[in-house]
Amino acid sequence: MTETLDASSPTLNATVAASAGTGKTWLLVTRIIRLLLNDAPAEKILSITFTRKAAAEMQIRLSERLFEFAKCDDKALVKQLEYINVKPTAAIKQQARQLYEKLLRNTHSIKATTFHAFCQDILRKFPLEADIPPGFDLLEQTSTYQQEAIETLFSEATKSPDSEIAHALETLFEQLKGLANTQIALNAILNSRSDWWAYTLTRPDPVGYAINELKKQLAIDPDEEPIQDYINDTAALIREFATLLGKHSTKKNEVHCNIVADNISASPFTSEHFDKIKSVFLTQKNQPLARKKTKALEKSLGGEQQDHFIELHETLSQRTLDCLDKLALQHSYAINVAWYVVGSRLIDLYQHLKEEQRLLDFTDLEWKTYLLLSESHNAHWVQYKLDQRIEHILIDEFQDTNPTQWQLLLPLLEEISASGNERHRSVFLVGDGKQSIYRFRRAEPRLFKTAADWMNQHLAAKPFPLDNSRRSAHAIMEFVNKLFSDGPMASKLNGFHQHSTTLEKMW
Repeated sequence: MTETLDASSPTLNATVAASAGTGKTWLLVTRIIRLLLNDAPAEKILSITFTRKAAAEMQIRLSERLFEFAKCDDKALVKQLEYINVKPTAAIKQQARQLYEKLLRNTHSIKATTFHAFCQDILRKFPLEADIPPGFDLLEQTSTYQQEAIETLFSEATKSPDSEIAHALETLFEQLKGLANTQIALNAILNSRSDWWAYTLTRPDPVGYAINELKKQLAIDPDEEPIQDYINDTAALIREFATLLGKHSTKKNEVHCNIVADNISASPFTSEHFDKIKSVFLTQKNQPLARKKTKALEKSLGGEQQDHFIELHETLSQRTLDCLDKLALQHSYAINVAWYVVGSRLIDLYQHLKEEQRLLDFTDLEWKTYLLLSESHNAHWVQYKLDQRIEHILIDEFQDTNPTQWQLLLPLLEEISASGNERHRSVFLVGDGKQSIYRFRRAEPRLFKTAADWMNQHLAAKPFPLDNSRRSAHAIMEFVNKLFSDGPMASKLNGFHQHSTTLEKMW
């Protein structure tokens, strides 16, 4: 318990890996209490979590514990202060008793908030610097605007059936098997649009840039014709192979010889002809057919021709597989290009609809705050202004942080790091990769390790495991330990600590 309480020390920067039921909220509230007892101004403490309910619960728990300080007798107060590693001097006891009323009377109390509320607060204070309309409204339910944007996109494609947008939409319809799946995918594009913005930031032609990068990644020439190149390079070898195949007369070999005869000279040589020829060399699962040396084959072909036959089969099987790989790459390229074209236009339409109504949604809040703090001409000035207001940052449920949230936090952490010993500053992060539940909001649990490593390097932060559960049975803890210590799940969670349980509740 003592080692765990070290994480609540107001003099340390800390990252806490806290499993479910181990008292992480209690520890976070304890750290806030110790900051207050260490004379940290309440208005300069920022606590961020991921839901309004969690933020409210944090405030309630803090209020309850401070109220307990105010009303309990001296013996109980000493016990409670010692329990959180605070020396109960007369001055500290008096301060602890006054904290509840002091916070009630304080005009600017501790800010326990969500990421989105934090971003909204910053943007309302710096709307012109963030290039957004002052007095904007928050759009919490986006489905109506998303559907309107999609319908506008369909209308544009219908009016211009030969346009790039129309052809790209047609590709998506075909690949996603209809309208319903396409609409689901289009909504997914809108919900992850900050990834697109981050990828194409500062690019004058986002779609062109993304397409060029895709070519590099796939290492393909989009104008290449894999099927035609295949038949040009292998037709003579396939005919030779079919001749040898016909000398070893079996029912299956006869079928394959007929397939070659019916398709090898087709002009143009299409994908249908390729699929037929492919069946001569590959199984339905695209594995090379089993052809090997046998006494019967040697009797039909002779020893030397048998070797050549097997060699031809291996060569043609590999070239067929190579052609399939190229076709798969081109297929991937075509679909992704369609995504880029359609997605970019759809995002523009959706953003325009909101701009007309002076609306921002949750993604806009995060992205605009990131740009304001990192990319704008006023970034350093805004960082300075925020730096004057924030001395202590506490972030709960860090495993649900997404890349944009991490990037908008980074300038604030860098300011704390740059301040050195000029002011007493601190950062406290708590999270658990096993409990990441907001993947649909782009949560990235691996960012917890990224943040912990950054804090260790720049803020000398110490890591603390919190792995003794107070609400789970021994059998559950044994299962968790087995799952993440051995087998395929062990590699999914780096730095896993063995968990234990006491099933006792904290006071």
